[in-house]
Amino acid sequence: MAVGVPMSDSEFPCPECGQRTAAPVRARWVEELQGFRRNRVCGQGHEYPSIERIEPRAFLSKTRIVAAAGTRMYSTDQLQSDLSLKLGPVLSKQTRNAVVERVELRLVMEWRQRRAPKHLPGSLLSQTVVSVLRDYSDERELTKGVADSLRRSHVLYALSQEALEFKQSTDRNPVELSGDGFDALPGILEWLVEWYPRLGSGSTRHRTPHYTGEPRTDRWHTLRGDAGPMPKTLLRRVITDHHTVLVRDDTVDGANIEVRLEPVERWDPIPFDNDIYVRSVSRAFAGRPNYEHLTRYSTQWVYFALAGQDTVRVSDLVAMTTQCLRRVDAVASLRWAIIAKNLTPAALVAEIQGMLEWPAPRLKFESDAAADMRTSQQMLPGS
Repeated sequence: MAVGVPMSDSEFPCPECGQRTAAPVRARWVEELQGFRRNRVCGQGHEYPSIERIEPRAFLSKTRIVAAAGTRMYSTDQLQSDLSLKLGPVLSKQTRNAVVERVELRLVMEWRQRRAPKHLPGSLLSQTVVSVLRDYSDERELTKGVADSLRRSHVLYALSQEALEFKQSTDRNPVELSGDGFDALPGILEWLVEWYPRLGSGSTRHRTPHYTGEPRTDRWHTLRGDAGPMPKTLLRRVITDHHTVLVRDDTVDGANIEVRLEPVERWDPIPFDNDIYVRSVSRAFAGRPNYEHLTRYSTQWVYFALAGQDTVRVSDLVAMTTQCLRRVDAVASLRWAIIAKNLTPAALVAEIQGMLEWPAPRLKFESDAAADMRTSQQMLPGS
């Protein structure tokens, strides 16, 4: 019997005499059955087992999630929305739904009680998502592409939290991702190696910057509704199907004709969509302190850097955004790079090492919006 809430004893009648009053003993969780198994004794003394299968979604429907932002009822739709925001295009909808199902099942399995919990810490839910993404990526039946997307999603989601939790088998303190995240870069490397041992311990060796002293900090004053205009058109590079090229060679006896396939490149113009661009930048800042503030001013900085260009290549827009985030927030920069550069955990190690060896000048946003940079000596984007 599949249940979402505890069943009464009368719903498990004795199979021999049909009596509906039975004395149950302590339940035992059976993973293979996705439910509880318990032995019962009816009033006539007959012993018989009962199986109570759990429907995780219904089981958790009355559980409240307790987080710093407040308390809310658990919602499958809310979890799916959270994954969509933080993981974006990395996971397909089908894979994302499979992740949600596994998270709900694991919460029930680890609870191992007949009655659903009244409250669950938000941190426990988040950490369950992190561990499910990692474990799911190791399932043998997955294609390489799906497994890679799950590993990238594992790191993406973990970086959207306030701290990186090491595996429970270790007693290491979490890596705090507070502030602008630059001080956490060595700890992020150690966390990656903990979850992906094949990266090797050499990945975490100390990296010395190639220049001495602290990176300079530039302060950028935003404009009062007078930021650089948005581009109107984006150019997207497209490689189409190969076409046949006939090459005639008359240098030898007879006419030799060689058939060769070559790719055809073209640049497709597409209208610039501000909403899509802002959403992609806000995804990079997901989970960061003041993410709305940072998203708004980062996009404004990029627009001002590209001011005067109605037509911009997609690669230029991505590169300018990468430069901005690399200076504003280390964690957001890594999240952006995972999506924009399609980085795996192994490639992310090189990205972090590069940030440690070649630290970029810091960029701080001033919210007073009192200066027009076109008429002042203050720092300009891209300078």
